[in-house]
Amino acid sequence: MIQDILTYLTVTAAIAYTLYSFWRVLFSSKAGSACSSGCSSCGSKSDLFEELARKQKGPISKAARRSLV
Repeated sequence: MIQDILTYLTVTAAIAYTLYSFWRVLFSSKAGSACSSGCSSCGSKSDLFEELARKQKGPISKAARRSLV
C-alpha cells in the first residue's frame, strides 16, 4: 500500500515538474532564458507554434499536399 502511494506521488511530481519546465521555457519573461530570448538560432519555439497553428487549421487538402511535394 505504501509503495503504491509513493509511486503515485513520484509520478505526479515528475509530471508536474515537466509541465512547469515547458511553461517556463515557452512563457518566460526574463531576457536570455531559454527560448524567450528571441535568438535566431533557436527555432524550437517558433516550430512549436507553427505546428499548433497547422493543427488548428485542420487537415490539408489533397491538392495542397501535392503542391508541397
